[in-house]
Parts: sequence; C-alpha cells; structure tokens
Amino acid sequence: MLKADSPDGPIVVSSPARARADSSRLVTTYEDIWKFKPRRVVESDSVDDIRSAVAEASSAGLRVRAIGFGMSWAAHLVTNDVCVSLRKLNRIHTIDPVNKTVVVDAGVRLGDLSRALAEKKLSLPSLSFLPDLTIGGAVATATHGTSPNWGTLSDFVRSMDVVLASGEVRKFGP
Repeated sequence: MLKADSPDGPIVVSSPARARADSSRLVTTYEDIWKFKPRRVVESDSVDDIRSAVAEASSAGLRVRAIGFGMSWAAHLVTNDVCVSLRKLNRIHTIDPVNKTVVVDAGVRLGDLSRALAEKKLSLPSLSFLPDLTIGGAVATATHGTSPNWGTLSDFVRSMDVVLASGEVRKFGP
C-alpha cells in the first residue's frame, strides 16, 4: 500500500509501482468546460489496481468517477472524491476479422482503434467526430457518430467487464 498525507486526509492506493494517486491534480475536460480537484486521482494501466482503488474508495464512503481523455461535456464526471483515470488502460487485445469483433480496454481511443481496424480491412459502423474519445467514454455516454442509421457505439457492445463498487469484476453479455 502507498500512503501519503494530503489536506483532505490520507491517500491509499494498492500496487504503488503501477498505480499513482495524486491529491493536488486539477482535472480539466474538453475545452476546459469542467475543472475540478478531486480528493484523489488514480491512474493505472491495470484492472487490478482500478479494482483496488474502487473498493477502497467505496469502503471509505467516497464517490468514484471514471475519466478517459476528458472529452465529455456532461457534469456527471465531476467529483470531489476519487477520479479514476483510464487513459493508461489502453490496450487493443484482439481483433477477430472473421467474427468482426474486438477486445479492448476502456481507455482505447477511437482513433487508435479505427487505425488498427483499418489494418485488418475493418471499421466501426459509425465513427465519432472526435478521435480522442475513449471506448469506455463513448459507450458510457452513448456517443453516436457519423451515421444516423447505425445507432450509438454502445449498440455494438457484445459484452463488457465492469468493476463494481465492491472491487469485483463482473462480465455482462455473452
């Protein structure tokens, strides 16, 4: 465990070699629409570290908000408690050209996924105008795209692993 003191109390994050907690960081969103300074900002490239951070925050009665690249205009991502950044959770695990499926982390940017799919002669059915949006953010906010016929990007999710408040990871979908 990593412990550090801040004006708002101790910061506790598991796996200090991988996760980083910062109590003094100002978080800003696209075009500075929202600026906030949460009690903790946790950055990690590991689902296990995110699980630990979420469970610890939840057991301390703190609210947790996930953020990718901060492209959202919605106020719901603003928090005074814990902000879990998914920017480093950005791997494309598999692209299956036969079944036309991909397995990606929530922090993968749409532009990066589009380029990787293009290498396999594939594409998303509908593209956002903002390539820096993350898959997690696009799915969470029902980002539409360039096609009025295909729905939102969340319409194409077949399954997802979700970190619950307890820190448990639950798979939803087939």
